[in-house]
Amino acid sequence: MQINKTHATNAFIWGGIAFIFGLTIAFFVWNIFVSKVVSTPRVYENTNFGIKFKYPDSYEISEKDNVLSKNKSKHTISLLKDSDSFITIDIIDRDNTTDVVDWVKGNAETSYFGLSNGSFETASAGTKKIIAYFWFGDWNGNTLALIHNGRIFLLTVAVKPETKDIQADFVSILSTMEFI
Repeated sequence: MQINKTHATNAFIWGGIAFIFGLTIAFFVWNIFVSKVVSTPRVYENTNFGIKFKYPDSYEISEKDNVLSKNKSKHTISLLKDSDSFITIDIIDRDNTTDVVDWVKGNAETSYFGLSNGSFETASAGTKKIIAYFWFGDWNGNTLALIHNGRIFLLTVAVKPETKDIQADFVSILSTMEFI
């Protein structure tokens, strides 16, 4: 009788140790998985241009100003993850009388529209008219163009033809974008 109690006690102790060990391993695996899958997004906000959005912490942001002509400039916000893809937001001064469609067509090189097949889709978000088009070349891209605060905004995702994973990030960033 004493032997059975000892075996039962040992089995209980070893079972408890195995259970705690299993929970510990599960905890570490879960933390590793969650930290890779669920990252805390960063927030970009620029009140001068009136834009705010969240983006994955796996991206780095760089900004650059360019002069296009003597009275027109371009500010580019680039979200970089790797060398095979990029997301950019180009904010470009424009003539206030130019419609977004006319501007994109009239500035085909700057807007990447010259690399498209010439077709686009239109939509609106509130009072903003948006056009969307695909373009192709060494890079394949999708650009959304709109006017905000008197400037053209070109929201672009570009990938090498064999790379597709960044497009989901682009949609995620767009879903958090606010024009302030």
